[in-house]
Amino acid sequence: MHHLLWYPGHIPRQSFIMWLACLGRLQTMDRLNSVGIIENNICILCGHHTETHEHLFFKCSTSLLIWQTVNAKANMQWPICPWQQLICWASSIYQKKNDITHLIPRLLLLSTVYFVWHERNNRVFNNTFQSPQSIAEAIFQHVRLHITTTEHKDTIPSAVQNVWRFLQSSQRQVQPAS
Repeated sequence: MHHLLWYPGHIPRQSFIMWLACLGRLQTMDRLNSVGIIENNICILCGHHTETHEHLFFKCSTSLLIWQTVNAKANMQWPICPWQQLICWASSIYQKKNDITHLIPRLLLLSTVYFVWHERNNRVFNNTFQSPQSIAEAIFQHVRLHITTTEHKDTIPSAVQNVWRFLQSSQRQVQPAS
C-alpha cells in the first residue's frame, strides 16, 4: 500500500487521510456511534445509509457521482470492487515512481478520497454543501494544477495532455520579456 500513498509528487495531507481511510481509522459516523459519541450514524452525503468507510467513499450515491464524473473527465476506469480490494488492486498496478501515467491515477484516488472526506466534514461541521459536479470539477482542477507543477510536466504523453488540456511544449506560447 505504501506505493499508493507515499511516492514522489504525493500531497502529504491527502496521503495522510488516505492512510487513515485504508486503516479504517477516520471518525466516520458508524465509529462515533459505536462509542456513544453520537446517536445518528446516517451518511450526511446521501442521508440514507450508515456512514462507514466503504459506504462513504464508494457506495454512497453522492460519492459515486463524484467518482463517475472525475473518471469520465479524466478518461479513467477503476474496477468496481470493495474498498480493500480496490486499494490492493491500485497499489499493485500503480507502482512506478517516475511515470506520469502512474502518478495521475494515484493523485486522482487520493484527491477524490480527500475531497469526499472534506465535503463530509464541511456538511457536518459547517453546514455547507457543494454539488457532486462541483466537487468533481475541483478534484480535476486540483490534480491538473498539481501535475503542471511537477517535474513531469514536459514529458507528458500527448494523449494525456489532451485529456488534461495541456499544451505540448512546442505549442506553448512564449511570453515576451517586459
